[in-house]
Amino acid sequence: MNGLPEDRPLRSPRPRILFLDAYDSFANNITALLATLLGADVHVLPIDASLERAAFYTELACYDAVVCGPGPGSPDCPADIGLMKYVWATCEARTTTIAPALGICLGFQSLVAAHGGRIRRLRSGGLHGMLRPVEINEDAPDIFSGVAAPFRATLYHSLGADLGQDGVPEKNWPTARWQLSDPNHSLVPLAWVDEKEDALLGGTSTERLLMGVRHCSQPFWGLQYHPESVCTDAASHAVLVNWFRAAMKWNKENGRVRAEPTLSSSTSGLAAHQATRPSLLSIQPSVFAKEANEYTNGHANGTNGHANGQANGHTKGANGTNGTTKYDVVSHPLSSRFISQTIPLPSHIEVPDIVEALQNGQVEGTEPEQIILDSASAGIKRSDSDESVDDDTANDEAIRGRFSIIAVDVASSLRAEYRTGDRFATTRLPHIKSTEAVKIPLQESQTIWQLLAEFHEARRLPQGAVSANDTASPFLGGFMGYISYEQGLGDIGVSLPEMGVAGEGGGRGHDRPDVCFAWVTKSIVVDHVLGVVHVQHLKEEGATHVNGRNGTNGVNDTPYTNGKSHTNGVNGTNGTNGTNGKVHSTWVDGVVAQLQTSSQWQQPTLKSTITKPAILPQAVHTQLPDVQAYEDKVRVCQEHIAAGDSYELCLTDETRITTVSPVSSSSSSSSWNYYRTLRKKNPSPFASYLRFGGATLVSSSPERFLCFSPKSSVDGNDETLCSMRPMKGTVRRSAEVATLAQAEALLHVPKEEAENLMIVDLVRHDLHGVCGPANVSVPRLLQVEPYGHVFQMVTVVEGTLASHSGYTGLDVLAASLPPGSMTGAPKKRSCALLRDLERLPSSPRSTAASASGERSLYSGVVGYLCVTGRGDWSVTIRSLFRWDDETTFVGDGADKKQQDVWHIGAGGAVTILSTPEGERDEMFVKLSRPLSIFE
Repeated sequence: MNGLPEDRPLRSPRPRILFLDAYDSFANNITALLATLLGADVHVLPIDASLERAAFYTELACYDAVVCGPGPGSPDCPADIGLMKYVWATCEARTTTIAPALGICLGFQSLVAAHGGRIRRLRSGGLHGMLRPVEINEDAPDIFSGVAAPFRATLYHSLGADLGQDGVPEKNWPTARWQLSDPNHSLVPLAWVDEKEDALLGGTSTERLLMGVRHCSQPFWGLQYHPESVCTDAASHAVLVNWFRAAMKWNKENGRVRAEPTLSSSTSGLAAHQATRPSLLSIQPSVFAKEANEYTNGHANGTNGHANGQANGHTKGANGTNGTTKYDVVSHPLSSRFISQTIPLPSHIEVPDIVEALQNGQVEGTEPEQIILDSASAGIKRSDSDESVDDDTANDEAIRGRFSIIAVDVASSLRAEYRTGDRFATTRLPHIKSTEAVKIPLQESQTIWQLLAEFHEARRLPQGAVSANDTASPFLGGFMGYISYEQGLGDIGVSLPEMGVAGEGGGRGHDRPDVCFAWVTKSIVVDHVLGVVHVQHLKEEGATHVNGRNGTNGVNDTPYTNGKSHTNGVNGTNGTNGTNGKVHSTWVDGVVAQLQTSSQWQQPTLKSTITKPAILPQAVHTQLPDVQAYEDKVRVCQEHIAAGDSYELCLTDETRITTVSPVSSSSSSSSWNYYRTLRKKNPSPFASYLRFGGATLVSSSPERFLCFSPKSSVDGNDETLCSMRPMKGTVRRSAEVATLAQAEALLHVPKEEAENLMIVDLVRHDLHGVCGPANVSVPRLLQVEPYGHVFQMVTVVEGTLASHSGYTGLDVLAASLPPGSMTGAPKKRSCALLRDLERLPSSPRSTAASASGERSLYSGVVGYLCVTGRGDWSVTIRSLFRWDDETTFVGDGADKKQQDVWHIGAGGAVTILSTPEGERDEMFVKLSRPLSIFE
């Protein structure tokens, strides 16, 4: 195998490649690149799939070639390489069993280890997200034929291949490196990187790193670098094309004919699955399939129900014969109409003023449920230091924000809740009974995301259902809420701390939801750029009764027309007169009037009185992260990185503040005033305030996680554009770092760029898993942007979903949790390491881990999913939160006080180039703003 086949088109039918996935967070980028370059069908098989050797070889025979992918760990650990060991062992079997193979990173190392080479740690500790020039043997280029060298490639490895290169004298190295020969191995070097040790410190000695190899007699090749990285030179992609041509030539010359699978083991007959995951809406069985049938049967032959609504709104309904099922409020499609009014926003009014104007007359001491997504920095004038920022609309809105969304009447909204690990979801209907809850079972293959996708699809507004004016608002109604970090862990298969069966010594120690969404039909959207307020009502017409209960009174503006009937209706009570078909909402009219007549709206001079600082609860105890313990954890992270277990670990720690306040004023003067204070101290584009689902969240997040929006095109090829903005690399604003140029000088260094690049490639992987090959791009890479009191390095990654594909933005959200900027890479292994490390005592004075050992809302996401299919989600950072189940009371009578526990998470990305002191300082920089409100 010394020559390459002639340059000719790849054969048809479409080639088929097996990809062995070692749970790396870049695998989907490789499968997408292979599919795009080679026109191949790429199937993915996890390295720990339950296949015996013979069964694996039967599977392998159905593919033209196999790629052993990258991943964490070492080839010396059998569990880390799994099925890869069988690939390299095929040379011991019949020739027709041998499948041409390419190993990448861990796969490369497993090839070297299987054929006589040695694997050892790099003396530098590791190269992750680092770009290096790769030198090739131009006299015998093999799969590197036609690739101009040196080319730039991204490295992600802490371990390297040792073929005895260190024993070669320096003067002989330029020639001898291509001729390394040892009776203990059968490998031929193809490419090298000469890495200067301590290069950042001006070191001159080199470490010789093998980058490419082939077996001397078998069709096996390997690449240590990552060809799929966004920063690897695209010209080097020819290496993959050359490899596959060589593989196909070997098959032809050795009589290896790809077998066709039988249909005995699965639908396709193959154990491997498609590289792109199935859409949530295509998964069978449907969560609501059975319940939808019950709904139809239960409504058959009803008498009158809500008939003849033209005259009387909801007439007194006769008894329905069967009643509705307990799931109809969730599973049955409803007819919706969108109604709104737009009014000017006075220049002195801010989002909290609108909320307070709507709450005029509220009983003192109560704390209503709220969901507020606030672009708190949108109205702030850009400083001179920001003028060099590219101010195209999309980028400027992401930096400064544009829209704020206020959910109204949250307490009366249907909500969906889910606790990670449960096999059921819960819907709550507060408008029927405060304790009303319906459990919806999830079968083994079903997830909360499938349930939410089906619910949303049943209520989704079709394109054209709203006017062009209405589409100026990003949110018309739909889901709003939060998702915890632990939900993301469950989604990627990382078990939660002490998860077990409740009541048997296991469990998580609490019953808090990890997913908590309200279906919001009444909302207010503020457009800070245009200076207007949209008051909105998504009117849903259809059954909203549970288990055959009596219907509530009809709303007098419900436009039921003659002939609009619900068969088999439940006992409806007398409704008030409806307005015959008039398209307006009394609720919208009332809210507009309430706002425009409020003291906040009409009298700017009263604003200082209305918003005067309240007396905040007293912080009686603050538990900060222990400096020495945090630095020790950074060192442990670096040891894991050096061992090859991770490329980057986003280590975090928690600060706890216990506050005490009089019961009479605690609810009205704590969380809301904390929010007002934080948004003033640290105005951010993705701030939020949630009092919902047993949680209270006060956030000043600068980081957009994911936004998506359906787009129509004149040629009918409609698509949904998805955008993610991983944020890694932070420097505090100061007198020394006051301008964007000064921040760029500090952030455009190898360590900071590597932190960002690793997460960029991870995010690309998440998007490729849903959007598929050739549908992911990086329009903005490693750009520094200003955010309040800090500068951040940000990259924009975009993906597209074709409308006919069946995928929605919810598919991308479900596939991308937890946020990669809060985990590190590879995501699954890194999350498992962090789970254990962060549970260690954060103070040497403490002998126990935290009560739950969870990040909870911190590192999760907050946002919305609109009925139009749009969505916008932010990462929950620079935030504080508390849970109702941690609230206690001390004293009694007039001296009774409420004691709350507030949590603040902060941390940073640990790489091999980190220092414990530097990571400690970054953690405290991020902690300082939310902590400052307790001063």
